[in-house]
Amino acid sequence: RVHSIVTVPAGVLAGGALGGVAVLGTGEPAETTLGRVVDHPPPYQGTAFLARFRDDDGSLRWARQPAGARYEEAADVDATADGDVVVLGNGVGAVTFAAGEPDAITLPAESEYQQRMFLSRHDGATGRLEWVVATSGSGRAEASAVAVLPWGRLAVVGTMDGQVIFGPGEPGETTLYDGGEWATVNTAFLAEFNGDGTLFRAQVLGRGHSSYGWGIAVAPDGALAVTGGFSHTVEFLRRTPYATVLTSIAYSDDVYVLVVGPARELEWLSRDGGPGEDLGATVVFLADGALAVVGRFMGDGALFGEDEVRLDGYLGETTSPFDGWVAVYERCGRLRWAQQVTGPGADHIVRVAASPDGAMVAAGVLGESLSLADG
Repeated sequence: RVHSIVTVPAGVLAGGALGGVAVLGTGEPAETTLGRVVDHPPPYQGTAFLARFRDDDGSLRWARQPAGARYEEAADVDATADGDVVVLGNGVGAVTFAAGEPDAITLPAESEYQQRMFLSRHDGATGRLEWVVATSGSGRAEASAVAVLPWGRLAVVGTMDGQVIFGPGEPGETTLYDGGEWATVNTAFLAEFNGDGTLFRAQVLGRGHSSYGWGIAVAPDGALAVTGGFSHTVEFLRRTPYATVLTSIAYSDDVYVLVVGPARELEWLSRDGGPGEDLGATVVFLADGALAVVGRFMGDGALFGEDEVRLDGYLGETTSPFDGWVAVYERCGRLRWAQQVTGPGADHIVRVAASPDGAMVAAGVLGESLSLADG
């Protein structure tokens, strides 16, 4: 599976997870065999990979993978201003990066099934590992998205439960707890790392019944936008001057969009959705400063924005499990428009990207047939 791609000078970088053994660049000079024969039942199987391709003919430049005993995935990738690439991933058990090379780094595990996030930086031209860091602690950390800030820091969003240690062993080591109402709870987190991999800050985004961090985007001025889902009552940015409580409709999963400024002051926070299970998957800033967000909602409808623009979902003879949605918000948080992508099957919009001319491209999963709303 390819989870993320990013363009770099004269090339494209892709990251994801391999379920077994795979050959990249078959028959080309840089042909590379990655992966491994798995001997553990799902979900504890798979190998993360990172590959660079030429943009003119699609040929493989190089491909890399970590070496672990159980499961790893590259959840997201991004490029830095100097052409390096950062990889955000998740792993279970011990894992070695750049195995067999002089700069190899092994991240030991506190337990065989410990799940933590890792963040690594690689030379964009060769794939050589520069550094890798990981979380620690008795809890679970599952990262979803990474964005490079204008001044070189790296912002990461994800979901955790239990006790998670960010920057273990560093002067800025930070321990976060889910603090939920239930024995096992999902809690969204936001962490920022310096360009050398050291921790800058880490914080819980939403504390309460459950919250999820899925997508993150950075504006030219360094503002951050985060989207995901939450259920029941959740307090966002707790213990800050901007603490805000949101309650979902019918106590099911709703969408949140949160924007914080360059100094991490709250600009706005919204709740959208309906009585079903809804989520925001990916977010991006457009050329005019507006914000595009995509995701999914259950076929029983959802409301977006202060004016409560309604998306009804699939209205055929059968009920659709999920429908996709895309919404654009002004930088101030006011909804510009919202549209749906519907069909009789389970439809999801999972990625959105922006182009310099102001256009955007959304991609997702089609259940059966597809209908795009007028306009």
